[in-house]
Amino acid sequence: MEIVRSTPSEDDKTSKNETWDHIVRRDAPVVNGDHAHPNNAIKIPEAPQGKLDPLSKQSLVLYALIVMTALCAFSGGYDSSVMTGINGMQPFKDRFNAGNSAHATGIMFSLYAVGQMSGALGASVVCDRWGRRAAMFAGSIIIILATAVLVTSRTRDQFLVGRFLLGTGVSFSDISAPTYCIEIAPFQWKGRMTGFYQIGSIVGYLIAASIVWGTSIMTTNWSWRIPLIIQIVPPSIVVFVVWFVDPNDAMVALEISEFKSKLNLGEVHQHWWDFRPLFKTRNARWRSLMVVMMGLFVQCSGSALGVYNFQIFQALGFNCAFPIYLHYILFKSIKSEIAIRNEHGYCLYRLSYWIYLGRSGGRKLLVYGTLGCTISLALNAGFSAQWASYGDGYKDSRVGNAAASAFFLFIAVFSFTYAPSQTLYCVECLETTARAKGMTLRTFIYNLGSFITLYTTPLGLANLQWRFILVFVLVDLTETILWYFLCVETVGRTLEELDDIFNDKYPAKASQRERKVLVSDA
Repeated sequence: MEIVRSTPSEDDKTSKNETWDHIVRRDAPVVNGDHAHPNNAIKIPEAPQGKLDPLSKQSLVLYALIVMTALCAFSGGYDSSVMTGINGMQPFKDRFNAGNSAHATGIMFSLYAVGQMSGALGASVVCDRWGRRAAMFAGSIIIILATAVLVTSRTRDQFLVGRFLLGTGVSFSDISAPTYCIEIAPFQWKGRMTGFYQIGSIVGYLIAASIVWGTSIMTTNWSWRIPLIIQIVPPSIVVFVVWFVDPNDAMVALEISEFKSKLNLGEVHQHWWDFRPLFKTRNARWRSLMVVMMGLFVQCSGSALGVYNFQIFQALGFNCAFPIYLHYILFKSIKSEIAIRNEHGYCLYRLSYWIYLGRSGGRKLLVYGTLGCTISLALNAGFSAQWASYGDGYKDSRVGNAAASAFFLFIAVFSFTYAPSQTLYCVECLETTARAKGMTLRTFIYNLGSFITLYTTPLGLANLQWRFILVFVLVDLTETILWYFLCVETVGRTLEELDDIFNDKYPAKASQRERKVLVSDA
């Protein structure tokens, strides 16, 4: 990359004496309320060294807002983990006939994805008309109501309704919270703040697994009700604080005229059902392709196998719940290390985000990470096949341990690859005025894949055993090839650079070219 420095003329300088590079990265259009507004980027005072001051009043406001978005992410991670755990509890099985058949288990999990798909469109409407915070508020209310339905369930049908409502509420949070997080964060901290947003989901995993482990020794219905009750805490906090932390106290004053050449503000006010801006130009179609690929690949790479890991480990001879929960919690602890470490990354998740922020680039992370998923699942299938060949005779425990280790390697590589990038990559690819609708498209595709994999995985494991894993091996290999030829690098790119890249005949190749950067001495 070649750096070219120039001194602007007086006409080029803004009233705020800001550099051109600083201004063009304020990428949010003007709509109603607190959302999608260029002024949403919080102005953080610079320290004497020229860096942003992390202890300023504006920084503290930003931290509070980011924590709020992380609480919105909590429910999705918590639900995935808690449902995996209670699905193996005998009181839960007896009450809802869950876990006793692949069909019943698949319906129980997949209705959550159906709720997310149905809620995605409503979330987009609320985001565009009333604001990101309104959508976070609405999503939290729905999650609270859904939790009440789940906890008080006496029949399987009532529990299924609760699952559907919970998916709907989480959809509102998943669309509004990361978008809001990206739009209020200064460019210098954008990746770091998005990484903090992901902590909510990861902490949700860890807490749920720990609670389920603790209540698994109970023999009453409180064994599965207690973990579900605790799920109500984070959305309740969001409901009570979302309107009391006002970002306007720390917003940047920036004239809208500076964006007229780049933003068509009228597009934001199109009908809620009009998704044509995502496909009407070649530029938009390439951006949407990246969003669709990310949403689909996250679900189709084998993540559903992690949801049903209880069945996978039982097939490998782990018949006691204790070692399964122990491994699950230890793995989630590794992922959650980012929550307690400061600047030095000692875990796979932190390392992956460090790479994604520009050390090696998001494109390499996706290509090589998906290839790693392919290899680890192939190893798991091979060892599982050998274990199954023993039949009822003598079994070499080293083979079962190797198969389990390969499976955990897959989960680790998958998290290494997709946990940090599945949200940030989509937001970076989307053009500003189409961001809410683009995230709605991503959520719909993501949950369509989730519905298919969550429903078919228990059936496949029950009928095909280890052979079903070969399906994901083939899918991951295909995804690796597609990422290699189509993935567009977005790390470190400004709005104008990304616009030029997506206008290129072959954006994936254009994103890998060396570029000149104009550094102004304003």
